Amino acid sequence: MAASASKRSRLRRAGVSVLLTVGSFLFALTLAEVFLRWVVHVPGDTSTKSAAPKSAVPPARSAIENAARYVNSAPLPESVDTHWFMDDPPALPNRGTVPPEVQRRFDDYTKRGIYAPQSSYVWNLEFVRSQTCVAKSKIFASYPDSIDVFDPIGKSPYPRFRFLPGITHPSGLVANSFGFRGPEIVLRKPPRTIRIAFVGASATVDTHSYNASYPEWTAHWLNRWSQSRHWDVRFEVLNAGREGIGSSDIAAIVQQEVVPLDPDLILYMEGGNQFYANAMVSSRTPRQAITDPSLYLEHSRRVLVWLREHFALARLVDRVFSVRVAMLDEPVKPKHQLVWPDHSGGSSVDVNGQSLPLDLTTIRADLDAIGNAVHPLGGQVAISSFLWLAEPGLRLSPDRHKYIFQQLNTGLWPLTYAEIKLIANYQNQFFRKYAESRGDYFIDLAGRMPRDPDLFSDAVHMTEAGVRLQGWITFALLAPTVESKIKSGEWPRPARKDLPPPPALTHYTAKIPCKV
Repeated sequence: MAASASKRSRLRRAGVSVLLTVGSFLFALTLAEVFLRWVVHVPGDTSTKSAAPKSAVPPARSAIENAARYVNSAPLPESVDTHWFMDDPPALPNRGTVPPEVQRRFDDYTKRGIYAPQSSYVWNLEFVRSQTCVAKSKIFASYPDSIDVFDPIGKSPYPRFRFLPGITHPSGLVANSFGFRGPEIVLRKPPRTIRIAFVGASATVDTHSYNASYPEWTAHWLNRWSQSRHWDVRFEVLNAGREGIGSSDIAAIVQQEVVPLDPDLILYMEGGNQFYANAMVSSRTPRQAITDPSLYLEHSRRVLVWLREHFALARLVDRVFSVRVAMLDEPVKPKHQLVWPDHSGGSSVDVNGQSLPLDLTTIRADLDAIGNAVHPLGGQVAISSFLWLAEPGLRLSPDRHKYIFQQLNTGLWPLTYAEIKLIANYQNQFFRKYAESRGDYFIDLAGRMPRDPDLFSDAVHMTEAGVRLQGWITFALLAPTVESKIKSGEWPRPARKDLPPPPALTHYTAKIPCKV
């Protein structure tokens, strides 16, 4: 009996000890949670937000340092100091206050549920008519009755719009007097100046609120390099990118707006807005709407995501120690087959073929139009490959990489990551072969940009730190051509006097025709 009582006593003491230990641990966790929430203010989880946040401040130092790990992704001239990567370009002298009436219209568009930067668009009146009167589209249904418009050259619907010139937009974009993003420039190219025009869509103009676009970063490092080499040469960048446009818009922008500014080189980079990849699926399946990627996690992993969403301590552990508490594998896709109009299976591209997928016959004609506008005036063309972040076996965080996951598995459904990569490689093979066949330069950005999801905001757009790295890699890829042309005396070249005049950029307010 005595032994049994002694045993029960030891068990009670052990139980009390365990309870005290657990209680102390829970009490410490509670204090830590209170401290983090109300003293340190660890921010909440972002996995349930419905839209990607705008960048109101420069990216965190840690994000830039992560991007800096890849400074040798492309070969660099020996004279380049990799420490330059951490330098920021000078502030734009033409950044000012937003005009009050422009801000009011931005706020009105926000309330209407319209993509608010469109409040500062000057629309091509022929494009508007083609949408409202001919196609009977409801694209302008939620807009005010009147918008800013311009009369296009030759009644062409391209380009679809321009940015309001000479102002700082509410979205953060700074437009010079020619309506391009970036610093002010003069019409006639100054002596000892090399002008590089970047043309494309949203991946060229970049997120409006970023301090600089990738073309501006490229020019910054080209100038830094020129100074270190004592070349007495200055680089100017023309960022003529505009979100949501295609190759026909880009060709019109080059012909009408860029050529009069006498660029030495035009760099074309666009491969997203005509990437009609899921049109190649033999049996059409409904698109998958993925609003909450965490639903694709295994149940045990969802519990860990729940902890992140509800407890500051869990979020701190993930941020400080980079613990991936949950990662998303690719969802299972329904069975399907790809149909290649050129019967290539994606293995090779006939750049002059007539049955190309991805709207490449249209893109080819528009690239020809760009070359025909630029080459006779002494300018040259470079074509960049276009990067889609799609890799077999790619695993993504449901919060940090939410928009990558959604884009790959919603708009491109039911394509697998491997198929998206195959189709993107086919598109880039076309760009390479086209450049070679026309005597243009090829810039293989997609071949050099790291596939680090933390550099991407979605499957084709970069974070602000990623944009910095994109500019650095573009600088590295352009450097051999730049150095060769400077050494040969071909660049810088004198400003031409036989250029066409630039468009007047006049606009007026008009009622939307045939508005639904």
